[in-house]
Order: sequence, then C-alpha cells, then structure tokens
Amino acid sequence: MDSDDKKITQLTKITALSDSDLFLVSIDTGTAPKSRAIPLSEVKQEIDYSYVIGSFLNGATVPLSTTYYACPYKTTADATAHTLPWPQAGVLSNMAIRLSSAQPASGSLVCTLQINAVDTALAITIASGSAAGTYSDTTHSVTIAATDRISWKIVNNSGSAASAALTSVTMILTNQVV
Repeated sequence: MDSDDKKITQLTKITALSDSDLFLVSIDTGTAPKSRAIPLSEVKQEIDYSYVIGSFLNGATVPLSTTYYACPYKTTADATAHTLPWPQAGVLSNMAIRLSSAQPASGSLVCTLQINAVDTALAITIASGSAAGTYSDTTHSVTIAATDRISWKIVNNSGSAASAALTSVTMILTNQVV
C-alpha cells in the first residue's frame, strides 16, 4: 500500500462558540457532517504541570548554633531572612538539600520550608555526623497561594562547628490551571 491509498476516514474538530458551550463536528468520508453542542460545565479544563525551583548555595556553611536563610534563585545562604513572592498558586513537594561535606558530629542540620516566614511541614533533618550527599523530604507537601513568600530556614544545631557545606536546595512546584 502506498501513501496515496491512505485516506482520512474521520476528522474531528472542536471549536469554542461561546463561554458556555463547545461545539463538536465529526466528518466521515461520504457522509454529512454531524455536530452537537457540549456544555462547558462538562468539559474538564485542568492542566497540571510541575517544575523544579531551587537555590544554588555555592558551598555556604552555617556558623555554629546559627540560622541562615535562602530563597529560590538566590545564590547563597546567609543570616538575613530572604523571601521570594511566588506569582502562582500550587503545591510544593519533594524538597531536597545537597551537602558537599559531612555535617559535624556535634549537632544536626535542619532545613525547613517557610511560607510567609512561617515554618511548614516540609523539612529535612540531617543527623549529626551525616556524610556528604543528598537528603530529602518526599513525604510532605505544602499548598501555596499566589504571591505567598517562599524561603528556606537552615538551622545548624552544632554548638562547636560550622555546618556541612551546602550545595543546593530544591523542590517541585506543581501548578493546576483551571
């Protein structure tokens, strides 16, 4: 069979007629077009999409018994609270932090997502003496509204040494457009 023998037997076209209806047209070869209106209330109009947001922390260390902050797209962590207003509502999940050196044996390191300067359930505790590597919270998720301010609070609970070197912190943001 060559390409000339392949014929389209049905063509379906959806056209928006108004805010309240969609119109469906089906054309079968050799027959008259058939159409019907579909109420917009019966049409599912959701689109889910996800992307990663994060911060490259460039090896920053948190001094002993100190809290540092970072926000998406900031290239380091420091003692000043930084936040970034996020323009869309969505769900944040799968937070991960990467260390390029070991956490001191004298205390843990805790990274907590903050929304509008308030701690959320999305948090990672890295035990004292933990090796360099990636640590994550894949259990919790947090819903945000458009313009909520996002930041990470990083607490070094070691009373005798600076924290492990922080490489990056990331998480997934899933949006739903209706």
